[in-house]
Amino acid sequence: MALAYNINFNGYICSLIDAKNDNVYFGLFDNSTNNHMKENDYLAENINYITEILKKCNKPIFFVGNGSILYKDMLQSTLKEKAIFPDANTYNNLTAVSIGMAAFDVYTNNTYNDLEYNLSPVYLKKSSAERELEEKQNGNSNK
Repeated sequence: MALAYNINFNGYICSLIDAKNDNVYFGLFDNSTNNHMKENDYLAENINYITEILKKCNKPIFFVGNGSILYKDMLQSTLKEKAIFPDANTYNNLTAVSIGMAAFDVYTNNTYNDLEYNLSPVYLKKSSAERELEEKQNGNSNK
């Protein structure tokens, strides 16, 4: 969320963080009314799945995050003139200012929950160790 606060853009702001193997962490925000409203749940998905979501957007999309750099060519060829990218890495790094702005906006609009208020991480996927343990447990329970 805080990456979206690096810019003031009238339209959608899409945060993409590389999650390796053609996957990204994804957040989409509508800043049409200057309040960075979250448009969807945060996702950890394949970039092709995310691109299908973005095709449905009816406004320009400003991209931030290291995933937007990695997949820039693909996003531009798919989304054409809807896709807008920064000229420099300035918008792709978290800053104390962007984190503070996100916290202030969430707090003043009373849109926070305990996770956001306490600045706790949001885990979108289980770790590979957790997934492997579940697979072992499921495999053992079938015997």
